[in-house]
Amino acid sequence: MTKRLADKIAGLAQVLPIKHVAAWFGVSWDTVKQIDQRALAARLGPVEGIDLVDVRQIAIDEFALHRGHDYATIVVDVPTKRVLWLHRGRDGDALAGFFAALGPAGCAALEAVVVDLWRPYLKVVRTHCPHAAVVYDMFHAVARYATEVIDRVRIDETNRLQRPQRDHQRLRAEVARRVIKGTRWLLLRNRSTLRSRAERVRLRELLAANRALFIAYVLKDDLKQLWRYHYPKAARRAWQAWYARALASSFATASRCAGSLWVWKIGPSSQSSSSQRSASRICSTFSGVERSRSVSSMRRTNVPPAWRAASQL
Repeated sequence: MTKRLADKIAGLAQVLPIKHVAAWFGVSWDTVKQIDQRALAARLGPVEGIDLVDVRQIAIDEFALHRGHDYATIVVDVPTKRVLWLHRGRDGDALAGFFAALGPAGCAALEAVVVDLWRPYLKVVRTHCPHAAVVYDMFHAVARYATEVIDRVRIDETNRLQRPQRDHQRLRAEVARRVIKGTRWLLLRNRSTLRSRAERVRLRELLAANRALFIAYVLKDDLKQLWRYHYPKAARRAWQAWYARALASSFATASRCAGSLWVWKIGPSSQSSSSQRSASRICSTFSGVERSRSVSSMRRTNVPPAWRAASQL
């Protein structure tokens, strides 16, 4: 491969997923990944020797090194977006080395830590800096809700409409089933990222035609709003209201998902006021580790207008 082609691939890999870059240039996924890694190393320089003084807010995540289950752990300084730590693996040992390098004084100075719903990371964080506020990654929390609730409700509704119907209901059920069919990715995507007017119209028609999917979709939007609050008390009220609505939704999957998020204590917990303020700042500036950029236009009230409309259907 020529240097010119490698530079083209590295440039496009900065703005597009690796899969798409590989398909565009007709090369393998691993080839694009290796070129991207070399380009990152050239731009950012070596990670070793990075100054860990005055680190107050960090974000922890993992990324794929190759296709399959080969991951690496990355730690980023939230205010400056500097990479502080890279280590192969996504277990507790891969992260423990960072806190060892940070030292007891550095661990004591940490105010807040952004993590996903991965227990090995959380266990290490709680061991080395139990005083720090934990901010759960919005991307992973919403993704869990989408796979556990929205997907399940969509499948259940499709199966319900496929059951034998009376003659006068058969045509209506078939039309409703066709509306739902093939809408998985439409329901999982943010409304602001829909590519065309046709997709937006189809989403509106789908939510207007099926009450169960409408409620599940509104709950997903409301869940994302929890990361947009600046004040701990308001965020706590919104979290408790969302949890109550999820339990009252009559979806067993929504109740189970809400219960698992409650166990994780998604949202404000019994932390100190200074930790809560630090966590609130991270929520508003580093929500979802910068992977979810859409902001729903729904009002930040405990009972949104859309939910009140759904309860009247």
